[in-house]
Amino acid sequence: MTYLYLAGDIALATATEAETWRGEVKNRLRWSRPNVKCLNPLRGEERPTNDRRYGYQSGGTYGEIFTKNWFDVKRSDLVLAVMFTKECPSIGTLSEINWAWCNQKPVILVTQDPRIDHHPLIKHMVPTIYGDLDSALNYIEMLTAE
Repeated sequence: MTYLYLAGDIALATATEAETWRGEVKNRLRWSRPNVKCLNPLRGEERPTNDRRYGYQSGGTYGEIFTKNWFDVKRSDLVLAVMFTKECPSIGTLSEINWAWCNQKPVILVTQDPRIDHHPLIKHMVPTIYGDLDSALNYIEMLTAE
């Protein structure tokens, strides 16, 4: 079993933004790569109503959220980081990329934001960067082929 952590915007994202791409990844890999289990940081989170933003404390205390996400990154084999938010780059996602790098977990990044794509630290920690989710999933399917 390969564990894939689904890092990406939550605090500044609407429920639809945070959940849609994660659902697409899980559904696609369920059929193409049943050996891949997606670790979703939204599990246990209270879904906001009326498509409001998740905010910073929707899934427990700050410590509980930190521990859950840190634990999941550590136990994952691979991290898919999706950074679509146009506002401020997600501090949580950037932290998860760093945790993955420190724990020698490969990261595949999806972004079209030049502030992220061209940053020297990101370029060093994340050599595999795509502009769209489909290309990243094609690469993940190749990596996890049996």
